Amino acid sequence: MNKPEFHPSSLKKLAVLLVAAFCIAFSIFSMSRSSATSSSSLPTSGSCAMLLTLPIPYGVSIGPGGYQTGYNIIGLMTFTSATSATASLRIVNPSFQSSDSPYIDQNDIVDLQNLAVTISPMTANNGFVGGYVFTASGTLNGNSVGFEMVGVPSNNGKTIMFVSTTPGTSGSPGLGPFSGVCQV
Repeated sequence: MNKPEFHPSSLKKLAVLLVAAFCIAFSIFSMSRSSATSSSSLPTSGSCAMLLTLPIPYGVSIGPGGYQTGYNIIGLMTFTSATSATASLRIVNPSFQSSDSPYIDQNDIVDLQNLAVTISPMTANNGFVGGYVFTASGTLNGNSVGFEMVGVPSNNGKTIMFVSTTPGTSGSPGLGPFSGVCQV
């Protein structure tokens, strides 16, 4: 049986072909990594519409006062830089009771205007890589109001998923454990 013979020019062509294939594979890998990184960045300008909710879980028993409440928040967050934004929102707080449920009256609607929002990236030391802490503060009827939430951008920064992280107590839960989305 004869052994195949390789000419030096054939080996040279094969080496060039292998190097070219490696370069193409490396560039595809690099582009896919950079696109994944860019999809997790926040916008530095423009705005997104928010819809956040604190639901009443199915099957919760109506409390001693005869009702439970949850709420819906709808609003607008306007980004002014990579680290700041403003937010204006309406909180609608429906009441759930054992009869005529749910309902909303005028006392269950609160409007907050031009809350200052500071944005700071999370790291492995203070949370997780890819998350951001949003801290909102302002006033309502002369009283300070504020809350904190964690946001994770996706869809090239056009969608931001939120969950509240403001600590509270059973007697004063603050805004409670809301979650939702802000969509460009």
